[in-house]
Amino acid sequence: MLKIVTLLWDANANSLEFSRGFDEIWVMKLYDGIARNLTKPYQFVLFTDRRRDLGDRDMLQILIDATEPGYGSCIEPYRLDDPMILMGLDTVITGNIDHLAEFCLTSSMMALPRDPYKPTRACNGVSLVPAGQRSIFEKWSGENDMDWLNCQKFKLIDSLFPGHVVSFKADAKNYGLRDARIVYFHGWEKPHEVAHNIEWIREHWRLDTIANGANGHAPPQGFVNSKAQEIVTGVNTPDDVIFHQIDINSARALSWIEPREAHDGVAVIVGGGPSLKKSIAMLQGHANVGHTIFALNNTANFLNQHNIRPNVQLIVDPRPENLSFVKDRPASSYILSSQCHPSLFDALEGEAIAVLQLAIEGIYNHIPKTATVVSGTTTAGLYALNTIYTLGYREIHLYGYDSSDADDGEAHAYPQNETDPEKKRLEVWVAGKRFRSSFAMYKQAEKFQGIAQMLADAGATIHVHGDGLLPTIAHEMTKGESHGLQAC
Repeated sequence: MLKIVTLLWDANANSLEFSRGFDEIWVMKLYDGIARNLTKPYQFVLFTDRRRDLGDRDMLQILIDATEPGYGSCIEPYRLDDPMILMGLDTVITGNIDHLAEFCLTSSMMALPRDPYKPTRACNGVSLVPAGQRSIFEKWSGENDMDWLNCQKFKLIDSLFPGHVVSFKADAKNYGLRDARIVYFHGWEKPHEVAHNIEWIREHWRLDTIANGANGHAPPQGFVNSKAQEIVTGVNTPDDVIFHQIDINSARALSWIEPREAHDGVAVIVGGGPSLKKSIAMLQGHANVGHTIFALNNTANFLNQHNIRPNVQLIVDPRPENLSFVKDRPASSYILSSQCHPSLFDALEGEAIAVLQLAIEGIYNHIPKTATVVSGTTTAGLYALNTIYTLGYREIHLYGYDSSDADDGEAHAYPQNETDPEKKRLEVWVAGKRFRSSFAMYKQAEKFQGIAQMLADAGATIHVHGDGLLPTIAHEMTKGESHGLQAC
């Protein structure tokens, strides 16, 4: 999902005089300007030095890593690696910016404004950043943020969208607003200093009355501490190994997942979150009335221990350790991604297996370009959502999708070993509640919002059961009238 990103920290020794007056009001005015002028789904993200009270405005707050932030902290948002529009608080949104968002979602190279006073350089008043730019942060070694961005590959916003992103001092102050959509302020003369005699600033730089979910797709307010900055999504298997496994498994005489027409079947997807232990009776009820039970990973064995045999066990992870999940053949049939270790397919020889082709980069070098691939991100739980929709199910129930630890610290409903990266935890606040989550599970909860909304818009009804981080997010999304999503 697109991110709209800005930063706020209390003035310190690193702050120049003209940037010492920012506070929460500036954040809220920028938030409201975005809400009025962007119709595409997005998440507003504030990088900050401490948790801020921003009223009812739905945004994620991420703690800045530096103990005493400075202008170099403007490189930190590139950690996100998601498409984003990054801008300073001294920015006024004056018109629709859907096309700028679309650039971030579809381009492979970021775009920056031309420096109004040094035309051979770019400035960073507004940055249009596509996904996949995390290296800008990873390779940064403390250089001046503007100098560092000028060392990257970029396009000029001025050439792509002439007159749509302009400097106040060098353009709008002298020539008026014209067709500008974003006006960025730099140096002296901030919006509050000139608003008294410029009508368009008073019109566009203002606070609104915000209802929950102002843009219809906004995720709930949250706060993530700095541990989120330290953990990256680890690749547990090298690409060459994954593609070797895809080659082997795709050559098997097995059917591949293909789209089916929508039908009235009910799908129940069961993850391994700790709230699953409280859902056994509900799941037994689903099984008794003939709903299709899809168990993720080792959840299939847990359900068997409680006298529920899943209809389908679904696994996407490529590691050979997952062989233990299938050794007792705990389901009536199986969906295995082609990247799964071949030993899983061998262990299930003679069983009903469908092969799932995941939409990962490079997949079409190993399978026919006409094949159906299923998108997702981060976890089996998110791939499962899209897979079940592809199979024609439009009523979907989710259990064990906590995406956070239980109060007693347990991460799963059953014992499960974690790798060192999986053991790391970060603190997440949503709707006034505190959660502890691994980075992968935090990303699952974050990405769930966009995937669930997309499927709901496409006709699915998704019921989220249990408690934890992801169900809380689902509950908050329903307050914004996310039709097709039910938090139970």
